[in-house]
Amino acid sequence: RFAREIAAAGGHTNAYTHTERTVYHIHIRAESFAGGLDALADVVRNSSFDPAEAAKEREVILRELEDGLEHPHRLLWHLFNRTAYRTHPFRYPIGGLPEAFAQLTRDDLVEYWRERYVPENLVFVAVGDFPAAEALERVRAAFGDWTRRAAPPVYVPPEPPQCGRRLGVESFRNRDTRLMMGWHTVPATHADLYALDVLAYVLGIGRASRLTREVRDRRRLVHDIDVGSYATGEPGMFLVSGSLPPALEEATVAAVLAEIARLRAE
Repeated sequence: RFAREIAAAGGHTNAYTHTERTVYHIHIRAESFAGGLDALADVVRNSSFDPAEAAKEREVILRELEDGLEHPHRLLWHLFNRTAYRTHPFRYPIGGLPEAFAQLTRDDLVEYWRERYVPENLVFVAVGDFPAAEALERVRAAFGDWTRRAAPPVYVPPEPPQCGRRLGVESFRNRDTRLMMGWHTVPATHADLYALDVLAYVLGIGRASRLTREVRDRRRLVHDIDVGSYATGEPGMFLVSGSLPPALEEATVAAVLAEIARLRAE
């Protein structure tokens, strides 16, 4: 019903999960802001978690988790995180492991929602063509009577310092090799984050980037190559990934490391 209400007002809604947050978002015409806000607040605060709907959605998510194990890019991402993290929960897929998820019940879901979906845990953001002061009053009206209660603290074990190179390899029914190389970096609040973003562009974003020109275009070692700085509230990762013929794995790794060494030296 929520999705139909938003669609009837000319908008659309969706949600996504991340390592550190769950986000519900709406794109809607500015004049429909009040209705969209009320509908969103109702969903966040008053969802009924109908048992039949929960069971149906549970099967959908299970299929998604199992399908992910058949997708080479997702398989690579999961393997990378298991290799990069030994104790931190980042080593697990965001959706969880299928065998663990299969044991969850509707009551588990409701208990988690009641525990974590509290005002102290909520961030609300709105941008658009509307008067800010008026929008703020509407947000206060939608959420202001929500009883405040502290979410219980969650202990996240820190990842111990890495002392040497780690390697993870997994076979897959695929003609090409996919590889991912990563370095532990800084959390999103650290000033070095911006330098790392620039570094990603210099190394691998765009046709003029160093790895694209040297590793892909000049030496023709890879079909594609990508670089990114992945930042979270915890220390992040600087990533290089690509696809290539299996016979060129060793040469590709050496070429990437050489370009990074050159950048550090120069």
